[in-house]
Amino acid sequence: MSKRHRKKKSNAHATAMDQPPFSRRRDDLVIIEGIDPTTELALNSIGIREFSDFQKYTGPTLAQALQESSGLAITAETIANQDWIGRAAALAVEKNTAVTASEEIKPVPEEISGRALLPAAPAAAAPEEKIPLAADTNEEAASEREPMSKTKPKQKQKETPITTTSQADAGVKADAAKTPPTPQHDETNGWTLHIQNVTFTPIEMPSGPNQPSTKLLRSEIDYKMMSAEAMTVAKRTTLCTQVHAIDMATGEHKLLASRAERLQPRRTDYHARLEFAVPSIGRYRLDVVVFLPQPEPKIAFYEGPFLRVVA
Repeated sequence: MSKRHRKKKSNAHATAMDQPPFSRRRDDLVIIEGIDPTTELALNSIGIREFSDFQKYTGPTLAQALQESSGLAITAETIANQDWIGRAAALAVEKNTAVTASEEIKPVPEEISGRALLPAAPAAAAPEEKIPLAADTNEEAASEREPMSKTKPKQKQKETPITTTSQADAGVKADAAKTPPTPQHDETNGWTLHIQNVTFTPIEMPSGPNQPSTKLLRSEIDYKMMSAEAMTVAKRTTLCTQVHAIDMATGEHKLLASRAERLQPRRTDYHARLEFAVPSIGRYRLDVVVFLPQPEPKIAFYEGPFLRVVA
């Protein structure tokens, strides 16, 4: 090999090394119908590296971003027909369910978590009452509890305290209520996605003699499609449910659990049950998000109870 050839090879290697590397956390986007390696690189360039990143876009905004960033002429109709956003949501859920309770719960990017994506909670929502799981003898800790809202409730709230089979060892002090939140209306087509009831229950999973028991929370969520349009919804429409923990000290958002299912024609009532590991020691607010990424984004938001993890 000549010196000249070796020099060209060395320069090419240096140029490749100078380019910023892709994130180590990347999903195989090409398994979604209609996405080839070229399209995958274009998606990476606009910040879509994982399946969950698709939830930052709708069909029209994704098509526009690809056109402006990479010059790809992919229409919003093509994205909808191939169900990129719905399929990505389902794949993200499959990936999340593979995470065991012993694995670290990774923070969700701010753009797709909590209030950055969602509208503010309705002012008419009833305030949450604090119902401690176990007797709280720590006056300082009890004094830190704050009301969820100063708005006066329009109806009497049904309260359901969290119970557990081993309160002394649970290490979790939480507050919860079974409250029918005010539905959110979408003026564009006149139908509503309505969260009706949300409950959280501590559970403790026994383990082997050499390992401590695993502390989990179970969330039960009921929601309803509030219009005739829901009766004829497309079969490919995916309904996504997520539970987020907001650290009250730092404001950090963590995705605790996620679930997706296909909507069914002529069915309006849905129920979700999610189980997830209790976060690390701290004080959190548990929020529930239910959304439809396709055909038009619909979001329902429930600001849940406080959770104090002490051990």
